[in-house]
Amino acid sequence: MKIKIRSFAFIREQLGSKQVELNVNATKVKEIIHQLISQYPTLEDILVKNGEINKDFVFAVNGDQIPHTELKEKELKEGDTLVILPPAGGG
Repeated sequence: MKIKIRSFAFIREQLGSKQVELNVNATKVKEIIHQLISQYPTLEDILVKNGEINKDFVFAVNGDQIPHTELKEKELKEGDTLVILPPAGGG
C-alpha cells in the first residue's frame, strides 16, 4: 500500500524532502515507522530511544494526533498521510 510521510526540521533533512511516498507492507503506525527506519537507517538514532519509539516526537494520521499508547494499534490505509513532528523547543 502507498502512504505519504510528511516531516519537518531535521527529520525532513534525513528524508531529503518535506514529503515522501512510501510503499509499505505494514498497516500499523509503529510497524510503518520501523519500515521507514529500514529505508532511512539514519532515522533510527532519532526516532528510537531505549528500543522504543521516541516519545518526544508527535505522530499524526491525516491531521489527527496519535497518542504513543496507540501506535501499535492505529492502522493506516492506502493514501493516508503520516506526519512526524519533532520535539518543540522554546522558552
